[in-house]
Amino acid sequence: MNKVVFLDRDGTLIEDIGYISSPSKIAVKEGVFEGLLLLLDAGFKFVIISNQSGVARRLISENEFEQVNNAFIKTFADQAIRFESIYYCFHLPSDNCTCRKPGIDFFIEEKVKMKSGFVAGMVGDSIVDALFAKNCEIPFYTTCDIPGHHMYANFEIIAHAILKELASVE
Repeated sequence: MNKVVFLDRDGTLIEDIGYISSPSKIAVKEGVFEGLLLLLDAGFKFVIISNQSGVARRLISENEFEQVNNAFIKTFADQAIRFESIYYCFHLPSDNCTCRKPGIDFFIEEKVKMKSGFVAGMVGDSIVDALFAKNCEIPFYTTCDIPGHHMYANFEIIAHAILKELASVE
């Protein structure tokens, strides 16, 4: 049984300061390392699915995005945290693509890749993330005030909730 947590990036794992153009602006949110390590110890895999339209909006360059992404991956790798897959949608909302959350193209792609049993949850910071989870029929967790969803104090507390709710589904 594959246990997977889908993660938004900005506002969930790192502070959302808008379109990040410099690796020096990456700030990991409270409890994220601790929570991910708890989940990792329980056998969970991590998949990032993030809408990133900054390049299409020409607010950051492709090179800036790549530098930030590489630094982001290294920041987590330095804590022994690795992502199974990372999916970014660079389209504008007006493009009406199916890979942009709340579309589920990346979820389906990941589910096919894993082939066997699959239990999952989504951690995000927006109504779009909540709709993505709903469309995928998986639980949603957040540290933000989103109507209709329980708000957790930090990511480490979310990890405990995931362990309680998803780890026993096997």
